[in-house]
Amino acid sequence: MGVYHCGLDHTGVSYFHILFISPSGIGSFTSWITCKKNHGEGASRMATDLTNEAESTWRKWVSANPMGGALIAGFAATNMATICGTWLHGIGLPDLNWPMTNGALLLPKQSMVAQFWAGGILHFFNGIIFAVMYALVVHSKLRFLPNSSGGNIAKGMVYGVLLALFSGLFMVPYVYYPHLGAGFLSLGFGIKTVLAVVVWHLIYGFFLGSVYNPKDRD
Repeated sequence: MGVYHCGLDHTGVSYFHILFISPSGIGSFTSWITCKKNHGEGASRMATDLTNEAESTWRKWVSANPMGGALIAGFAATNMATICGTWLHGIGLPDLNWPMTNGALLLPKQSMVAQFWAGGILHFFNGIIFAVMYALVVHSKLRFLPNSSGGNIAKGMVYGVLLALFSGLFMVPYVYYPHLGAGFLSLGFGIKTVLAVVVWHLIYGFFLGSVYNPKDRD
C-alpha cells in the first residue's frame, strides 16, 4: 500500500514523495526522478538564457557597428545562398551556380577553374556590397516592420525579393544571357528558372536578416 504527496518546497521547486507500507516495513520513495527532471529543466533554462544573452550581445554590437555587421552578414548570406543554389534540384528547380555564371562572363576563354575562382570572387564581392547597401540605406527605410529578430528577417527577405526582381529584369536577360531571349523577368527561360531566382534571393535575404539583426537605434 502506498501514499503519495506532491507540492513545492521553500525554493519553489516541485517535489514528489511516496510513502509505502510493505510486509518488510515502512519505507519511502524519494523524489529523485523529479529532481532529475528539474535538473534537466534547469539546464534547458540555462541554455536558453545563454542563447538569449548571446543574441542580445550580438544585436547590440551590430547596432553599434553597422558596417562590420553588414560585412559579416553579407559574407554569411552569400555563402549560404550559394550553397543552397546548388541544391535547388531537390525541390524541382534548376540549380543556380552564380560563381560560374560570373566567371564565364569575366573570363569566357579561360578554363573552368579560372572561371570558378574569378566568378566566385566577384560573386561574393557583389553579395557583400548589396549587404552594405541594405544595412546603410534600405534597412532603416522598411519602417513598417519592427527591429525585432523576426522583423529583421522579414526585412531581409523583402530586400531579397527586390534583388530577385533586379536579377530577373536586368542581370539575367541583359548582362548574363543577352543573346538567349530571356525576355521580361527572364520568363523566356521558363517559370522554374524564375522561381529559382526568387528562391535563391529569398534565402540570401533570410540569412542577411538573421545576421544583420540590430536593435532600434532611437
